[in-house]
Order: sequence, then structure tokens, then C-alpha cells
Amino acid sequence: MFERYPLDHPLGRGDERLNPVFLMHRALAIYNDYWERKSKRTKNLFLECADSLLKRLDIKKSFGVWPIFNLSLRAEIYGCKTPFVSALLQGQGISVLVRAYSLVEDLKYLEKAKYALKAFQVQMIDGGVLSVDNDDGHWWYEEYASPHAEPSGVLNGFILALLGIYDYYLLTSDDGSKQLFDKGITTLCHHMKDFDTHRPFKLTYYDRQKHIVTIDYHRFHIRLTEILFNITGIETFKEYELKWQRYADEWATHRMYRLLHKMYYIKSGFNLKDSVRLLGRLVSERRF
Repeated sequence: MFERYPLDHPLGRGDERLNPVFLMHRALAIYNDYWERKSKRTKNLFLECADSLLKRLDIKKSFGVWPIFNLSLRAEIYGCKTPFVSALLQGQGISVLVRAYSLVEDLKYLEKAKYALKAFQVQMIDGGVLSVDNDDGHWWYEEYASPHAEPSGVLNGFILALLGIYDYYLLTSDDGSKQLFDKGITTLCHHMKDFDTHRPFKLTYYDRQKHIVTIDYHRFHIRLTEILFNITGIETFKEYELKWQRYADEWATHRMYRLLHKMYYIKSGFNLKDSVRLLGRLVSERRF
């Protein structure tokens, strides 16, 4: 399944460069497949992806970034202009390079990962992915970052960036990466409330600009907070994991009753028995 696109196949609207988003996702998927199969073929495919990321890392004076040339609607909303960069990509790229180093112990992967890590210390106005809150001084690692962008505080992008930083720390025991991780954790501990709608049927917010997520994104938030609790043991993350799981359960119950109402009361040829049977199928398929 990994040969569907060659490594240099252009993805996106007329973009002649492989979007690093797809390349990183592909690399991590191949890596997971390698650990299941332990095949030389998947190992080589993964290393090809990692080498491609090395070539695409744009080295500045003291740090490196993976520029994004496809401007999504979401990036436009936040004021990004191409090329822009992303803390999420920096984190995932670091995760790929750390895994490549662990496989073959080639220092080129670790050296470039260190350049990518330094982007978390550089503010957006200077080409990095960091924004510092003017009110409380907390550090935010921005999923959508450019000198023209406004801070957005996208939750899943922030957490995935932290996981990449943590991967680097686990491998190297580097104090600098631990400090970056701790600064991010401190920010989230103080601001998890910013992503809580306090209304179960509204689930959670995608960002600090109060865009409401879909149920799939909400469940992703739950999973990410669970991971943070497992890493840090900080009760704040467990509290929000459980609270947001209750939101998901209440949302599903509400959705189920709405579906039953539609199937039973709207003239659609269903009787109650048929409605309950269809509802059971939808629940089993998680299509609610």
C-alpha cells in the first residue's frame, strides 16, 4: 500500500513539492508497519522518507523548518501566507528523524532533528513556531505559524508538537528539549479550560479562537489528553480526559435520541421496530 505514490509524486493543487504533512504521516505509518513486520523493505521505505525530510528541512541561521506551500482555508483564517510553518509538523518531523536515528544510528538524523527543535525557541515573527502570551508569558507552539499570522492556539497541533519534543528528549536526555516540553505542559495546565465549552453537546474548542470541533476531533482531544496524563502524571489532564469523555457520551446519547425521533416521527416508512433495528446498526458502526 505504500507504493501508491512515489516519494517525489507532487501532492496538492499544482504544488511541485511533496507536502511535508503527507510525507511525515506516511513515514510514521511505514514505521509502525515496520515494527509489526520487521521487514527490510518497510525499513528502507521509512528511511527513504526520513532522507526526503532531511532534504526538505530549510536551515536558517540557528534553526530549521519544514515550509508548507499549500495554503489551506484554515491557514488563511489565521492570517498565514505561503510559505508558512507549523509546530505540529516540526514535532512530527522530529519524531520521524528520532526514529530513523534509533534504527541506523546515523548522526545526520539527530543533527537535523536538533535544528528542527530550535524552531520552538524562535517566535513566529522571526520564522519560528513560538508565540508568547503577552498577558501571562506562557509559551504556545503554533500549528499555523508565519510572520503574518495571529496566534491561534490550536490544541491538537500543540500537543502533537509536544510529543515530538518529548521523543527527542527520550532519546537524548537533552535538558533544552526537556525545558521546551515543560514550558508547553505549563501552558496547557493553565489553559485547558480555554478549550472546554462547558456544554456537552458543543464538545470542545479546536483553538483559542473558539471554533467548535466535530465529534471525531473531540475524541482525538480525549486521546491526546490521556497521553499527556500517561507521560506526566498531572491530574489536570486526567480531569479533562474524563470530563470530555462524559461530553462525548452525552453527545452520543443526545444524537441517538434525535435519530430515533426522526426515524419514528417523520413519515419515512419506518415503524418503531424498524427504527430500533436501524438505530442499533448505526450505534454498532459508530455512525452517530
